[in-house]
Amino acid sequence: MLAAMHPVLSAGSAADRSPAGGPVKLTLVPLDSSHSAASPSAAAATPVLSRQWMLKALVGAYVTLLIWICAARARAYVRVVRNCRHLPRAEHRIEQLVAGVCRRLGARPVRDVRVSEAYPAPFILGLFRPVMVLSTRQLDDVSELEAVVLHEVAHLRRGDLWVRWLQWLAGTLLFFWPVVAWVN
Repeated sequence: MLAAMHPVLSAGSAADRSPAGGPVKLTLVPLDSSHSAASPSAAAATPVLSRQWMLKALVGAYVTLLIWICAARARAYVRVVRNCRHLPRAEHRIEQLVAGVCRRLGARPVRDVRVSEAYPAPFILGLFRPVMVLSTRQLDDVSELEAVVLHEVAHLRRGDLWVRWLQWLAGTLLFFWPVVAWVN
């Protein structure tokens, strides 16, 4: 009740004042009836508006951070793809080996095979135009090379690249959840 009161100078009678014109009596009067403590809607509206504002601020911060994280991850992925596309092409015999393994496993052909000294392990990337990057360490032994190519083409045939993309999406959307970070 006191929160809805406002101190006002009283225009009281001469009895309210001291004979020497001393202090004036202060009284609390309601500002108006719509803001009084008797009105539950006014008292309840303030926390709801505060919660709505807080929710909007949190959603705005989440979306902003989500856009930033998504852009950073996309930039990093594009950088890796560009680096891989500029690597030297594999020898013709290696490309024929990869094409033969793709035919045997019934996977779509990998037309772009690259060789790198910088990447220590072989990998495959690209959902629509897959690129296989082989390390120079696997090129010496033909049986090891075939095992590595079989392994990478199996990833392609099983659709692991699509699963990895979904993991990336979940990790981006749910970046704040430790379980998702642990799974990724």
